[in-house]
Amino acid sequence: MFAAGYCLTACLIAVHGASAVNRRFHTNDRSSNNAWLAPLLFGEGWHNNHRAFPAATRCGFLWYEIDILYYLLRALAWLGLVWDLRDAAAAAPRPWSEALRATSS
Repeated sequence: MFAAGYCLTACLIAVHGASAVNRRFHTNDRSSNNAWLAPLLFGEGWHNNHRAFPAATRCGFLWYEIDILYYLLRALAWLGLVWDLRDAAAAAPRPWSEALRATSS
């Protein structure tokens, strides 16, 4: 019950709380990144990163984008409990240069 409540709360906060903070990648939606929500939601605050590279295991691409769920998945992969984790470059639907949006625009 706790897990279901946490997931629902995390999704609502991620969708509504990260609405206009940071859009690094150009996507066809209004997704954005939110640095203060990301640690609280185990990395789900990097929603724009996830929408640009949906098959990537890691949502926090830069050193300061903390993605706790990614580290948990890496630990489970080390234990042999999960496999086939993809990095952003392998999971990219298009080249990085096309997905990256200039921060000045």
